[in-house]
Amino acid sequence: MINVKDGFEIFQQAALEIVNPPEGVRIPAWSKFSEYTGGLRMNEFTIFCGATGSGKTQFLANMLVHLTSQGIKCFAAPVETGPTDLARRMISVVHGRDLNTGDPVPLDKFSKALSDSATMMDNMVFSTHDNRVDIEEMIQILKYQNDKHGVKVAVLDNLNFFLKPTSAADSLVEMDSAVHEFVMLAKKIPIHIFLVMHPRKTEGGKINSEFDIKGSSTAVQEASNILLMNRLDPAECTEGSGLDPFCREFVFKKIRKRGFFVNRKFYMRYVGGAYAEINQ
Repeated sequence: MINVKDGFEIFQQAALEIVNPPEGVRIPAWSKFSEYTGGLRMNEFTIFCGATGSGKTQFLANMLVHLTSQGIKCFAAPVETGPTDLARRMISVVHGRDLNTGDPVPLDKFSKALSDSATMMDNMVFSTHDNRVDIEEMIQILKYQNDKHGVKVAVLDNLNFFLKPTSAADSLVEMDSAVHEFVMLAKKIPIHIFLVMHPRKTEGGKINSEFDIKGSSTAVQEASNILLMNRLDPAECTEGSGLDPFCREFVFKKIRKRGFFVNRKFYMRYVGGAYAEINQ
């Protein structure tokens, strides 16, 4: 089959998409996140990168709570931390207190959070992989979850667990290949893939650019969106700034369909397991 169509057919399709563009899944509680992205659209692939200890996993738990509570079917492969760790974090968000500290908490203290999480539980599917996952296996899982269970958003944490053990010389090629496979999958089925990638070592530990993400520029080029997360330097938490050490800085370094919001920073404050946007 020759992959060619005449101009009229393509322009007609483009006009229909302008009139009725694909609708993104918005998070009402995160107004800046939703405004900048236009919501998480199907057939897109997002890279999410933050330094170790910056709070990425808790942010992802918050995002999944917001999505599943709206009735959006989500899938998570938290290979690094494990499914029960992510579930504890999600319960913490609903409860309004961090229940993932390792300290025992009586069931009656958070039973209401569990009962309030019924919709969230109904719309959440977890991978139970706890070690490296063959990327072809994960792709088949995602296809099945999308087709049979209507999963719309998939969170994969993190890229390293989908790579084959290889030499340092071949690692970039392996990363590019894995990212490309996920990008192509997102293009083929109605799903939004949110992939965690690690940063390179940077001076001061802050991720300032999409090119601070470990890997090659190919992954950056293929992604639909790139979101960076950083802890704040104490110097940024000045009186009158509205910021404190519990705040995190976010910035999209790439947004394929809303590029005018690229490089606009927004902030969230971590309180009791939840990330809430703050106005500045």
